[in-house]
Amino acid sequence: MVEGTSKNPLTKNNVFAYVCTENEYNKVSNLIASAVYHRLTATEKTDITHIRLIADGCGGQNKNCIVLGTCSKWLLENPCIHSIELIFPVTGHYFMPADQQFGVIERKLKNKEVILHPNEITEIIRETSSIVKFGSDCIVSDWRDKVRKVLKQTTSCSVQFKE
Repeated sequence: MVEGTSKNPLTKNNVFAYVCTENEYNKVSNLIASAVYHRLTATEKTDITHIRLIADGCGGQNKNCIVLGTCSKWLLENPCIHSIELIFPVTGHYFMPADQQFGVIERKLKNKEVILHPNEITEIIRETSSIVKFGSDCIVSDWRDKVRKVLKQTTSCSVQFKE
């Protein structure tokens, strides 16, 4: 997750890698929503009234509806923030700063012939990002259940989502 604008240099101060192994947590919308909620909560917001988030995926995906509900809850808890804008770019027509970070990490991983332990991957990621561990640094909440109680599922929306 990258904090700031596209003009900011990518450093450990504004690039955050939320990590866990698949035996700890399944790769589901709760991880994404928990990471977004954690980053919004942890970010210094002095003199900020508007937040823009750029999602990597289609707006109609269930995970993004969960993120939308999570952002709504966070916005209600932070009255100094007037609005959150959640942007879903057209697939394949953008290159986000996070993509650059993934490229750097992938190049470093390709240089390793054998990876014996997940910590080796974490250490490579740590070279370019601040590590945030799910479960210890970032609580994983059941956002899916919480959001489904207050938002309609995308399959029941009268608005069609197009890519």
